Amino acid sequence: FWYALESWAVRRANLVIAANHERAALMQSHYRLKRMPTVIRNIPPAIARGAALTHLAPPPPGVTRLIYQGDVSLDRGVGRFVEAVAHLGGAFELVIVGGGPDLGAVDELRHRLNAGDRIRLLGRVPASDLPALMASAHLGVVCYPTSGLNNVYCAPNKLYEYAQAGIPMVATPNRVVDAVFAAYGVGVSGEDVVSCIRAAVTSRELLIANIPRFLAENTWTDEASVLVDAYRCLLGDPAGKERAR
Repeated sequence: FWYALESWAVRRANLVIAANHERAALMQSHYRLKRMPTVIRNIPPAIARGAALTHLAPPPPGVTRLIYQGDVSLDRGVGRFVEAVAHLGGAFELVIVGGGPDLGAVDELRHRLNAGDRIRLLGRVPASDLPALMASAHLGVVCYPTSGLNNVYCAPNKLYEYAQAGIPMVATPNRVVDAVFAAYGVGVSGEDVVSCIRAAVTSRELLIANIPRFLAENTWTDEASVLVDAYRCLLGDPAGKERAR
């Protein structure tokens, strides 16, 4: 029912928005749209870091901290990073921020792997705490399932949030994420999570050096201007139509 309703509505909409170019192309083909949907990427405005963290100490000297923030679901691949950190030993730790259906399962997994003291589950935190939490880590984790078009053509705001916090990333394979890493060199992805983490640690300084260009070329200000111009076109504003071309 909902698919039929969406199919009916999307062909009659005056404005269709997609979260990335891959989704836009797929939607145009699938729904046989006359025009490509307007792309407004999931780039959040940069958030100033809040007060110093009181509920998470900095990592000990010589310890590499990974952080994952988002939905805690084993289907997403969070468990792979728990297992990887357990395998890598005491020089690594993982902070998991967020709630989700598998929070309890992840808690059991970390204890079963005898890594409970190096896998920290913070649960949900205020959005204002996220920038400082991410900045306390060395690497940000990005992971998605490999099935379902919504996952295959993901549009993760995590990419931009980690970069805004100044940290490079490590990810499971995904065509959208892989394309960003290939274009900007801000992360490492692959099936072998342990090898990816090691590679990201080895090349971390180079990855960090690539972040400023990534941020400069991917801003919410630019996305907002596209959105405003799209609305102006709907209202018949000639200036909006000219910029939208």
